[in-house]
Amino acid sequence: MITASLTTGMITLFTGENQLELHEAIHALRQELDPSEIATSVFDPPHDLQAIRGAIRSPGFFGSTRLVIVRRLLSAASMARRSSLDESLLDILATCPETTRLVLLEPVTLDTRVLTALKQRIPNLEVTVFSIPRGQALLRWVVQRAERYQATISPQAAEHLVAAVCPWGLQSTEGNSGLQPDLVRLDQELAKLATAALPERHITDALVRQLVAAVEPEHGWALLNAFERHDLAGIIREIEHELDQGTPPERLLAQIVTQLELYLQVRAAGQHAETALASAGISAGRLRHAIPAARRFPDALLHSLLEQLRQLDLASKLGPVDVGAGLLSILGTAVSRTT
Repeated sequence: MITASLTTGMITLFTGENQLELHEAIHALRQELDPSEIATSVFDPPHDLQAIRGAIRSPGFFGSTRLVIVRRLLSAASMARRSSLDESLLDILATCPETTRLVLLEPVTLDTRVLTALKQRIPNLEVTVFSIPRGQALLRWVVQRAERYQATISPQAAEHLVAAVCPWGLQSTEGNSGLQPDLVRLDQELAKLATAALPERHITDALVRQLVAAVEPEHGWALLNAFERHDLAGIIREIEHELDQGTPPERLLAQIVTQLELYLQVRAAGQHAETALASAGISAGRLRHAIPAARRFPDALLHSLLEQLRQLDLASKLGPVDVGAGLLSILGTAVSRTT
Protein backbone atom coordinates (compact mmCIF):
# COMPACT_ATOMS: atom_id res chain seq x y z
CA MET A 1 0.00 0.00 0.00
CA ILE A 2 1.42 3.38 -1.03
CA THR A 3 0.03 6.51 0.59
CA ALA A 4 0.55 9.85 -1.12
CA SER A 5 2.11 12.58 1.00
CA LEU A 6 -0.78 15.03 0.79
CA THR A 7 -2.40 17.22 3.40
CA THR A 8 -5.20 15.38 5.18
CA GLY A 9 -8.58 16.91 4.35
CA MET A 10 -12.26 16.04 4.34
CA ILE A 11 -12.06 14.23 0.98
CA THR A 12 -10.39 10.83 0.76
CA LEU A 13 -9.69 8.85 -2.39
CA PHE A 14 -9.08 5.11 -2.07
CA THR A 15 -7.92 3.65 -5.36
CA GLY A 16 -6.07 0.59 -6.65
CA GLU A 17 -6.58 -3.08 -7.44
CA ASN A 18 -5.87 -4.35 -3.92
CA GLN A 19 -9.54 -4.69 -3.07
CA LEU A 20 -8.88 -6.66 0.12
CA GLU A 21 -7.08 -3.84 1.89
CA LEU A 22 -9.20 -1.14 0.24
CA HIS A 23 -12.37 -2.64 1.69
CA GLU A 24 -10.70 -3.07 5.07
CA ALA A 25 -9.73 0.60 5.04
CA ILE A 26 -13.27 1.78 4.29
CA HIS A 27 -14.67 -0.54 6.98
CA ALA A 28 -12.25 0.92 9.53
CA LEU A 29 -13.21 4.45 8.50
CA ARG A 30 -16.92 3.68 8.86
CA GLN A 31 -16.33 2.22 12.31
CA GLU A 32 -14.37 5.31 13.32
CA LEU A 33 -16.73 8.00 12.00
CA ASP A 34 -20.18 6.44 12.06
CA PRO A 35 -20.38 2.94 13.61
CA SER A 36 -24.18 3.22 13.88
CA GLU A 37 -24.38 4.13 10.15
CA ILE A 38 -27.12 6.68 10.77
CA ALA A 39 -25.08 9.49 9.20
CA THR A 40 -23.65 7.52 6.26
CA SER A 41 -24.77 7.74 2.63
CA VAL A 42 -23.48 5.32 -0.02
CA PHE A 43 -23.80 5.90 -3.77
CA ASP A 44 -23.20 3.35 -6.53
CA PRO A 45 -23.26 4.00 -10.28
CA PRO A 46 -25.16 5.23 -12.17
CA HIS A 47 -24.74 8.42 -10.18
CA ASP A 48 -27.15 11.27 -9.49
CA LEU A 49 -24.84 14.26 -8.99
CA GLN A 50 -27.57 16.34 -7.41
CA ALA A 51 -28.29 13.60 -4.85
CA ILE A 52 -24.58 13.37 -4.08
CA ARG A 53 -24.37 17.16 -3.70
CA GLY A 54 -27.34 17.10 -1.34
CA ALA A 55 -25.83 14.34 0.81
CA ILE A 56 -22.48 16.13 1.01
CA ARG A 57 -24.11 19.37 2.17
CA SER A 58 -26.41 17.73 4.73
CA PRO A 59 -25.16 18.15 8.32
CA GLY A 60 -24.57 15.14 10.54
CA PHE A 61 -26.80 14.38 13.51
CA PHE A 62 -26.06 16.33 16.69
CA GLY A 63 -22.97 17.90 15.20
CA SER A 64 -21.42 14.60 14.10
CA THR A 65 -19.50 14.16 10.86
CA ARG A 66 -21.53 13.02 7.87
CA LEU A 67 -19.89 10.23 5.91
CA VAL A 68 -20.56 10.08 2.17
CA ILE A 69 -19.14 7.15 0.20
CA VAL A 70 -19.28 7.18 -3.60
CA ARG A 71 -18.15 4.16 -5.60
CA ARG A 72 -16.65 4.43 -9.10
CA LEU A 73 -17.62 8.09 -9.54
CA LEU A 74 -14.32 9.20 -11.05
CA SER A 75 -13.60 6.17 -13.21
CA ALA A 76 -17.09 6.24 -14.70
CA ALA A 77 -16.84 9.98 -15.37
CA SER A 78 -13.34 9.84 -16.83
CA MET A 79 -14.19 6.89 -19.09
CA ALA A 80 -17.20 8.76 -20.41
CA ARG A 81 -15.10 11.87 -21.14
CA ARG A 82 -11.86 10.18 -22.20
CA SER A 83 -9.78 10.75 -19.06
CA SER A 84 -11.17 14.17 -18.14
CA LEU A 85 -13.63 15.22 -15.47
CA ASP A 86 -16.73 17.35 -15.80
CA GLU A 87 -16.51 20.83 -14.24
CA SER A 88 -19.77 20.35 -12.36
CA LEU A 89 -18.35 17.23 -10.74
CA LEU A 90 -15.15 19.03 -9.77
CA ASP A 91 -17.22 21.88 -8.30
CA ILE A 92 -19.12 19.44 -6.08
CA LEU A 93 -15.89 17.92 -4.81
CA ALA A 94 -14.15 21.27 -4.32
CA THR A 95 -17.01 22.66 -2.19
CA CYS A 96 -17.31 19.76 0.25
CA PRO A 97 -17.99 21.35 3.69
CA GLU A 98 -15.91 20.63 6.79
CA THR A 99 -18.86 18.81 8.39
CA THR A 100 -18.67 16.05 5.76
CA ARG A 101 -16.10 13.35 5.11
CA LEU A 102 -16.37 12.39 1.45
CA VAL A 103 -14.79 9.07 0.46
CA LEU A 104 -14.32 8.13 -3.20
CA LEU A 105 -13.75 4.43 -3.92
CA GLU A 106 -12.17 3.39 -7.21
CA PRO A 107 -11.46 -0.31 -7.93
CA VAL A 108 -8.70 0.39 -10.45
CA THR A 109 -5.84 2.87 -10.39
CA LEU A 110 -7.02 6.11 -11.96
CA ASP A 111 -5.56 7.74 -15.04
CA THR A 112 -2.78 10.15 -14.06
CA ARG A 113 -4.56 13.01 -15.85
CA VAL A 114 -7.61 12.50 -13.67
CA LEU A 115 -5.51 12.54 -10.50
CA THR A 116 -3.68 15.66 -11.67
CA ALA A 117 -6.97 17.48 -12.30
CA LEU A 118 -8.24 16.47 -8.88
CA LYS A 119 -5.12 17.62 -7.04
CA GLN A 120 -5.16 20.96 -8.82
CA ARG A 121 -8.75 21.69 -7.79
CA ILE A 122 -8.65 19.96 -4.40
CA PRO A 123 -5.20 20.57 -2.88
CA ASN A 124 -6.15 18.99 0.47
CA LEU A 125 -7.25 15.72 -1.15
CA GLU A 126 -6.00 12.62 0.67
CA VAL A 127 -5.05 9.86 -1.75
CA THR A 128 -4.27 6.26 -0.84
CA VAL A 129 -3.29 3.81 -3.56
CA PHE A 130 -3.80 0.17 -2.60
CA SER A 131 -1.40 -1.67 -4.87
CA ILE A 132 -0.97 -5.42 -5.11
CA PRO A 133 2.46 -6.68 -3.98
CA ARG A 134 4.41 -9.13 -6.11
CA GLY A 135 7.61 -11.14 -5.79
CA GLN A 136 9.54 -10.51 -2.59
CA ALA A 137 7.05 -7.79 -1.60
CA LEU A 138 4.26 -10.38 -1.70
CA LEU A 139 6.23 -12.74 0.54
CA ARG A 140 6.75 -9.90 3.04
CA TRP A 141 3.02 -9.16 2.82
CA VAL A 142 2.22 -12.78 3.75
CA VAL A 143 4.55 -12.62 6.77
CA GLN A 144 2.99 -9.34 7.94
CA ARG A 145 -0.54 -10.53 7.23
CA ALA A 146 -0.06 -13.58 9.46
CA GLU A 147 0.42 -11.20 12.37
CA ARG A 148 -3.23 -10.10 12.00
CA TYR A 149 -4.13 -13.61 13.15
CA GLN A 150 -1.63 -13.55 16.03
CA ALA A 151 0.57 -15.99 14.13
CA THR A 152 4.02 -16.15 12.60
CA ILE A 153 5.05 -17.85 9.38
CA SER A 154 8.53 -18.82 8.24
CA PRO A 155 9.85 -17.32 4.98
CA GLN A 156 9.99 -20.79 3.44
CA ALA A 157 6.39 -21.50 4.44
CA ALA A 158 5.32 -18.12 3.03
CA GLU A 159 6.96 -18.97 -0.30
CA HIS A 160 5.29 -22.37 -0.46
CA LEU A 161 1.92 -20.81 0.40
CA VAL A 162 2.20 -18.31 -2.45
CA ALA A 163 3.42 -21.04 -4.82
CA ALA A 164 0.37 -23.15 -3.97
CA VAL A 165 -2.24 -20.39 -4.17
CA CYS A 166 -0.92 -18.13 -6.96
CA PRO A 167 2.53 -19.10 -8.25
CA TRP A 168 2.55 -16.22 -10.73
CA GLY A 169 2.70 -13.89 -7.72
CA LEU A 170 6.31 -14.94 -7.10
CA GLN A 171 7.34 -13.08 -10.24
CA SER A 172 8.26 -9.43 -10.01
CA THR A 173 6.13 -6.76 -11.68
CA GLU A 174 8.76 -6.15 -14.33
CA GLY A 175 8.17 -8.28 -17.38
CA ASN A 176 5.01 -9.84 -15.95
CA SER A 177 2.03 -10.32 -18.21
CA GLY A 178 -0.43 -8.80 -15.77
CA LEU A 179 -1.97 -11.67 -13.80
CA GLN A 180 -2.48 -10.56 -10.20
CA PRO A 181 -1.94 -12.57 -7.00
CA ASP A 182 -5.09 -13.71 -5.19
CA LEU A 183 -4.77 -11.76 -1.93
CA VAL A 184 -8.23 -12.79 -0.73
CA ARG A 185 -7.45 -16.49 -0.91
CA LEU A 186 -4.01 -15.96 0.63
CA ASP A 187 -5.68 -14.18 3.53
CA GLN A 188 -8.25 -16.97 3.92
CA GLU A 189 -5.54 -19.61 3.93
CA LEU A 190 -3.55 -17.67 6.54
CA ALA A 191 -6.60 -17.49 8.81
CA LYS A 192 -7.07 -21.26 8.48
CA LEU A 193 -3.38 -21.99 9.04
CA ALA A 194 -3.21 -19.73 12.12
CA THR A 195 -6.02 -21.70 13.72
CA ALA A 196 -4.43 -25.02 12.78
CA ALA A 197 -1.11 -23.86 14.26
CA LEU A 198 -2.52 -23.56 17.78
CA PRO A 199 -1.24 -23.36 20.47
CA GLU A 200 2.17 -22.22 19.18
CA ARG A 201 0.61 -20.19 16.32
CA HIS A 202 3.70 -20.70 14.18
CA ILE A 203 2.87 -21.68 10.61
CA THR A 204 5.44 -24.12 9.33
CA ASP A 205 6.29 -25.29 5.85
CA ALA A 206 4.99 -28.77 6.72
CA LEU A 207 1.63 -27.32 7.81
CA VAL A 208 1.27 -25.39 4.56
CA ARG A 209 2.01 -28.49 2.52
CA GLN A 210 -0.50 -30.47 4.57
CA LEU A 211 -3.45 -28.05 4.52
CA VAL A 212 -3.16 -25.88 1.39
CA ALA A 213 -4.12 -27.48 -1.89
CA ALA A 214 -2.12 -26.23 -4.85
CA VAL A 215 -4.03 -24.34 -7.49
CA GLU A 216 -4.94 -26.68 -10.31
CA PRO A 217 -7.35 -25.82 -13.11
CA GLU A 218 -9.96 -28.40 -12.08
CA HIS A 219 -12.66 -26.37 -13.81
CA GLY A 220 -10.44 -24.91 -16.52
CA TRP A 221 -8.91 -28.09 -17.94
CA ALA A 222 -12.16 -29.53 -19.27
CA LEU A 223 -13.20 -26.14 -20.63
CA LEU A 224 -9.85 -25.38 -22.24
CA ASN A 225 -9.55 -28.87 -23.67
CA ALA A 226 -12.96 -28.37 -25.25
CA PHE A 227 -11.80 -25.02 -26.61
CA GLU A 228 -8.68 -26.56 -28.13
CA ARG A 229 -10.91 -29.16 -29.81
CA HIS A 230 -13.03 -26.28 -31.19
CA ASP A 231 -15.94 -27.81 -29.27
CA LEU A 232 -18.33 -24.92 -28.70
CA ALA A 233 -20.96 -27.17 -27.14
CA GLY A 234 -18.34 -28.50 -24.73
CA ILE A 235 -17.25 -25.01 -23.71
CA ILE A 236 -20.81 -23.90 -23.04
CA ARG A 237 -21.55 -27.15 -21.22
CA GLU A 238 -18.55 -26.82 -18.89
CA ILE A 239 -19.23 -23.18 -17.99
CA GLU A 240 -22.94 -23.78 -17.47
CA HIS A 241 -22.20 -26.87 -15.37
CA GLU A 242 -19.89 -24.91 -13.06
CA LEU A 243 -22.34 -22.03 -12.80
CA ASP A 244 -25.12 -24.50 -11.94
CA GLN A 245 -22.87 -25.97 -9.25
CA GLY A 246 -22.52 -22.52 -7.70
CA THR A 247 -19.02 -21.71 -8.95
CA PRO A 248 -18.72 -17.90 -9.02
CA PRO A 249 -18.32 -16.73 -12.64
CA GLU A 250 -15.52 -14.42 -11.50
CA ARG A 251 -13.57 -17.48 -10.36
CA LEU A 252 -14.07 -19.16 -13.73
CA LEU A 253 -12.92 -16.00 -15.46
CA ALA A 254 -9.81 -15.80 -13.30
CA GLN A 255 -9.03 -19.46 -13.87
CA ILE A 256 -9.35 -19.23 -17.65
CA VAL A 257 -7.22 -16.08 -17.75
CA THR A 258 -4.66 -17.80 -15.50
CA GLN A 259 -4.34 -20.71 -17.88
CA LEU A 260 -4.15 -18.54 -20.98
CA GLU A 261 -1.54 -16.35 -19.26
CA LEU A 262 0.45 -19.52 -18.63
CA TYR A 263 0.19 -20.42 -22.32
CA LEU A 264 1.52 -16.95 -23.16
CA GLN A 265 4.44 -17.39 -20.77
CA VAL A 266 5.22 -20.82 -22.25
CA ARG A 267 5.28 -19.42 -25.78
CA ALA A 268 7.47 -16.49 -24.72
CA ALA A 269 9.99 -18.80 -22.99
CA GLY A 270 10.23 -21.06 -26.02
CA GLN A 271 12.41 -24.14 -25.59
CA HIS A 272 13.43 -23.02 -22.09
CA ALA A 273 9.82 -22.92 -20.83
CA GLU A 274 10.05 -25.88 -18.46
CA THR A 275 13.14 -24.59 -16.65
CA ALA A 276 12.12 -20.93 -16.61
CA LEU A 277 8.56 -21.46 -15.39
CA ALA A 278 9.44 -24.14 -12.87
CA SER A 279 11.78 -21.63 -11.21
CA ALA A 280 8.82 -19.22 -11.00
CA GLY A 281 6.95 -21.73 -8.84
CA ILE A 282 4.68 -23.39 -11.41
CA SER A 283 4.24 -27.07 -10.68
CA ALA A 284 5.62 -29.79 -12.94
CA GLY A 285 2.11 -31.20 -13.36
CA ARG A 286 0.73 -27.98 -14.74
CA LEU A 287 3.70 -27.56 -17.05
CA ARG A 288 3.30 -31.07 -18.48
CA HIS A 289 -0.18 -30.11 -19.67
CA ALA A 290 0.49 -26.45 -20.50
CA ILE A 291 3.57 -26.74 -22.70
CA PRO A 292 2.08 -28.89 -25.49
CA ALA A 293 -1.26 -27.07 -25.27
CA ALA A 294 0.40 -23.66 -25.55
CA ARG A 295 2.29 -24.71 -28.65
CA ARG A 296 -0.98 -25.70 -30.34
CA PHE A 297 -2.59 -22.36 -29.52
CA PRO A 298 -2.44 -19.79 -32.37
CA ASP A 299 -0.76 -16.55 -31.27
CA ALA A 300 -3.47 -14.30 -32.67
CA LEU A 301 -6.24 -16.25 -30.97
CA LEU A 302 -4.40 -16.33 -27.64
CA HIS A 303 -3.79 -12.58 -27.59
CA SER A 304 -7.33 -11.81 -28.75
CA LEU A 305 -8.90 -13.96 -26.06
CA LEU A 306 -6.74 -12.52 -23.29
CA GLU A 307 -7.53 -8.95 -24.34
CA GLN A 308 -11.29 -9.60 -24.36
CA LEU A 309 -11.21 -11.46 -21.04
CA ARG A 310 -9.17 -8.70 -19.40
CA GLN A 311 -11.70 -6.16 -20.63
CA LEU A 312 -14.49 -8.28 -19.14
CA ASP A 313 -12.62 -8.40 -15.83
CA LEU A 314 -12.14 -4.60 -15.88
CA ALA A 315 -15.80 -4.03 -16.73
CA SER A 316 -16.86 -6.24 -13.81
CA LYS A 317 -14.84 -4.03 -11.45
CA LEU A 318 -16.36 -0.81 -12.78
CA GLY A 319 -20.02 -1.82 -12.61
CA PRO A 320 -22.60 -4.61 -12.67
CA VAL A 321 -21.71 -7.11 -15.40
CA ASP A 322 -23.00 -10.61 -16.15
CA VAL A 323 -19.58 -12.29 -16.12
CA GLY A 324 -20.98 -15.75 -16.92
CA ALA A 325 -22.77 -14.49 -20.03
CA GLY A 326 -19.67 -12.56 -21.03
CA LEU A 327 -17.52 -15.68 -20.79
CA LEU A 328 -19.92 -17.66 -22.94
CA SER A 329 -20.06 -14.89 -25.51
CA ILE A 330 -16.29 -14.34 -25.77
CA LEU A 331 -15.30 -18.00 -25.86
CA GLY A 332 -18.21 -18.98 -28.07
CA THR A 333 -17.43 -16.30 -30.62
CA ALA A 334 -13.72 -17.20 -30.63
CA VAL A 335 -14.45 -20.87 -31.25
CA SER A 336 -16.97 -20.15 -34.00
CA ARG A 337 -14.40 -18.03 -35.82
CA THR A 338 -11.80 -20.81 -35.76
CA THR A 339 -14.05 -23.62 -36.97
